[in-house]
Amino acid sequence: MKARNVLEWLLYAGGGAYVLLFLFAAMLRLMYPYEVEWNEGAVLDHAIRVLQGKPIYASPSLDFSAFVYTPIYYYLTALVMKIGGVGLWSGRLISILSTLGTAIIAGRIVHRETASSVLTFTSFALYIAFYHVTGFFYDIVRMDALALLLVAVSIYAAMYSRRGYLVTASFAALAYFTKQQMFFIVPAIAIGLAFRDKKQAMWFSIVSVTLIFMGTVMLNWETSGWYRFYTMTIPGIKATKDFSWITALEFFPKWVFSTLGMFTLVPLVGIAMLGKKSLQGHWPILWAASVMALISSALSIGNFGGYQNVLMYNPLGEKMLFASARQQQAGDEFIAKLKSIQGEVWIPFHGYINTLAEKTAHVHYMAMNDALVPNDTTSARFQHEIDSSLAAHRFSAIILDEQKVFQWDSVAHYVPSSKIFSVPNVFISRIGEAATRPDLIYLPGHE
Repeated sequence: MKARNVLEWLLYAGGGAYVLLFLFAAMLRLMYPYEVEWNEGAVLDHAIRVLQGKPIYASPSLDFSAFVYTPIYYYLTALVMKIGGVGLWSGRLISILSTLGTAIIAGRIVHRETASSVLTFTSFALYIAFYHVTGFFYDIVRMDALALLLVAVSIYAAMYSRRGYLVTASFAALAYFTKQQMFFIVPAIAIGLAFRDKKQAMWFSIVSVTLIFMGTVMLNWETSGWYRFYTMTIPGIKATKDFSWITALEFFPKWVFSTLGMFTLVPLVGIAMLGKKSLQGHWPILWAASVMALISSALSIGNFGGYQNVLMYNPLGEKMLFASARQQQAGDEFIAKLKSIQGEVWIPFHGYINTLAEKTAHVHYMAMNDALVPNDTTSARFQHEIDSSLAAHRFSAIILDEQKVFQWDSVAHYVPSSKIFSVPNVFISRIGEAATRPDLIYLPGHE
């Protein structure tokens, strides 16, 4: 057998193994009723509000405050739940299908450019293989996978639809309204198209920017200005206060020239081999999209709280949290204990759990902190509500996570009472590279 044939079969085998492992992990996690990542439940709470006809972008309160993201993923998840019922599975299904869709588009582009079956499959599998590198975000209840699929569709349309600037611009706008970070695709495609057709690049720019502007105006008008507060004001202030150029620039030695070294090497080698052809046809769109994606990722990493999901341990480890019978039993026992507590219970670091226990949902810790960032009259009113509610013992109990993760070991006007779990590594979810779970019960009292 020729060496080339051996290499091709190795590529098929290695790529196929990554695809099968991803599908195995995704299917195990799909129907697991509890969080595998600490934000999943809170993201689902947004979609549940849509399903209930309640606003996402409204005045922040202890009952609810929105995350700083644009809304398409929430609406799509609500639609899936309207058809199939409420549960974390709905958002995960969207993410899984989006991930597979992105991989298929990557393979399709390679096939159209090379007509090589082995390179087509390798490209498809290579994207799936980044499941670990991107923090296992391919299949969870978050907007990242859907946003990237919409970006991939816009790139594909820009490359192969000669008069499809309207389609390209529409999907670029949809990507933005799924996650603001995806705005990078607008200048990327505009630059790439300019090498091929300056008039088409101009029309794409006009249409995409107009769609984003008009959509923003409409959402802001419908929410009496709260859309702008969450998706623009808060991110802008956080970037001004907490952005780190050092962390952003570390993205390149840490990721681009190490973990993502192959991603960096392939375009450089391709440009060298193609020579002048690399500036013709479809290639400029790919080069521009690659460069702008790396810049966007670096800037996102530089923001406080940025995580490697912007790149989009052992998969069998506890931190990864597969849906074992042990994990699910612990979750069932937690819900039973939660139901037995009379009155309102606040679980700041997790959403959706109260809904499972047929209790009122409350604001998530991250959304609460974000709403306090502007330090304006809205923040002051919200802080007063928090303080007065705690002083009045509004909650029968507050359940915090284990202290080693969040370092929040006291609550004003509440005292530590007991722990829920007597055994480690059950009912856990991931936060970055750490494991966390709600465990510490605080009851009304005076310290």
